Amino acid sequence: RLIGPSKVDRIILTDPSRTVGVRQYQSGDPLRHVEWRASARAREVLVRIFEPTTDPAAAIFLNSEVPVPDWDFYDPPELEFCVSLAASLAKWMLERGYPVGLFGNGEPTGDAAVRLPVSSHPEQLRRILEVLALATPLGPVRRRGREWWEDVHFRDIAADRGSVRWRLPLGELLLREAARLPYEVSVVVVTTMFDGELLAACHEVQRRRPVTVIY
Repeated sequence: RLIGPSKVDRIILTDPSRTVGVRQYQSGDPLRHVEWRASARAREVLVRIFEPTTDPAAAIFLNSEVPVPDWDFYDPPELEFCVSLAASLAKWMLERGYPVGLFGNGEPTGDAAVRLPVSSHPEQLRRILEVLALATPLGPVRRRGREWWEDVHFRDIAADRGSVRWRLPLGELLLREAARLPYEVSVVVVTTMFDGELLAACHEVQRRRPVTVIY
């Protein structure tokens, strides 16, 4: 965010509530920034210098698709680690008052997926932990150009259960949700697998906002 509680090294926009010094008046400086008491003592017009600040905000994208799905194993260690990491990141930021959101494909409910908008609400951490508790690698991922029945695992699941609930690939979910995020929100991707589709999505999102990938 352009103005917030944390100091930054590069100046984008300064915070008028945080004065760090004075300097000589220059043509074009707003008169409301003049420090009149210091100007009287120095007998020259001085204006206040403001500190550049920012307010971090992040959207965490969790990929619940594991490299080698085992349909008889409900808690793969790779996914458990990613869930723990996403929870730790959210807790760390929320404890410091930074807004956090969570998005993912861990609950096989079709296009709805996992979606918690960016917020610093006191209940946000509880909401995030509840959603993360539902993260699962079960359910086929709907990929463009490939039908689910081409995979023998998915065909057997459909025969046993009678129906299939789709999950979006994280790359597609990332492109869709990142386009809706406020401009000041950074993206954090937590994933156990990395394919060309996800890489392309990260590059596309990175054109508009910071992206951090934890792989």
